[in-house]
Amino acid sequence: MQLKILPAKAKTLSDLKLAVLTTMNTVCGVAEYSRDLYTPIIKNFAEFHYIANYDVADRTRPDTKNVLRLWEYGEITFAGVLEWLAENKPDIFHIQLHSANHFPLKGLVNLLKGIETLSQPPQVILTPHTVISPAFDLAVVKNELKNVDKILVHKQKDYEYLKSIGLKNIELFPLPYDVYPQRNKMAVRKQLGLGDFEPVIATHGLVSEHKGLLQVLEAVAELKQTYPDIMWVAANALNINNSTSSGTFAALEQRCKELGLEENVRFFTDFLSADEVIALIQTADVGICAYEERGESASAVIRKFLASGVPTIVTDIPMMQELNQEVYKIADNSPANIVRGIREVMNNQELAQSTITAALTKANSNSWKVMANKLKRIYTSL
Repeated sequence: MQLKILPAKAKTLSDLKLAVLTTMNTVCGVAEYSRDLYTPIIKNFAEFHYIANYDVADRTRPDTKNVLRLWEYGEITFAGVLEWLAENKPDIFHIQLHSANHFPLKGLVNLLKGIETLSQPPQVILTPHTVISPAFDLAVVKNELKNVDKILVHKQKDYEYLKSIGLKNIELFPLPYDVYPQRNKMAVRKQLGLGDFEPVIATHGLVSEHKGLLQVLEAVAELKQTYPDIMWVAANALNINNSTSSGTFAALEQRCKELGLEENVRFFTDFLSADEVIALIQTADVGICAYEERGESASAVIRKFLASGVPTIVTDIPMMQELNQEVYKIADNSPANIVRGIREVMNNQELAQSTITAALTKANSNSWKVMANKLKRIYTSL
């Protein structure tokens, strides 16, 4: 009798136990990314755990029962994580790595080597949110990364870089976008008491010395000569436990008074929900991300602007390299260039509308739902 060999049964998410090493419920872009990416699909897995850090300075929300705190910032040994992996034997271990802000490359190497020694090691996926910067370069650990089952990168230039150093286990996984309803800006302005101001510009993100906020303020002062009723809606959250954030905001308030702009600036310094932030952005004629180069590979803030239906100005830095028709780029965040950019977008409605159309197309093509489904396919294909 001929032996009939049945095909292997395809894996489904309900067969898999997944553990994700990340920050969680803290003031950190990777924490927000992880929460937004996984929350809709957690219930699809046999088991799901966040393996988070325990030295949390600022909690943004309480932990759910699937958040385990087993490592700390600057970790090198990952003894607690490895002990948990040995005991619980997840099928997949996905590392969401920010940069040396979380832990040094030595820690990543020790973690990967420790996983190899387990009696039942999980398949390992790495998402580096920074691939190369002045103080962080994955090429240093390329030999260890060859043993990772899959490396997911957000940008084409990061993909090409890792490919150039000999890695083959890489896949492009663009940062996801929220998809928001498109509101009538005049109606939102009226609702927020901004109906008498024109034009309105908007910023968003944590208050930081590197976000160009002081430069935006100087630009508003110059633009007020042409637009006496200009309004800057600054949806920039303040981290009171961070001296740099607090110092920058104190300087903003002082300079605002010196320039006589108290009636032309509204600071929203609380940590707002995404819907609240988008409502504020959608009051604007122009959005601005006047960032300085910091070696970061991506920004959650710019994705909110692109999905808002508001034309957006950005500085021409590597973080924005893959954005083209979706934004209007200025050379740097000097007040003069910010002023020039705002005037150009305000006076060229064809340019403004073309950036909006391209941005919304990009947002819908890479929505959280689209990217979550892609991630599910990656997991079941390992």
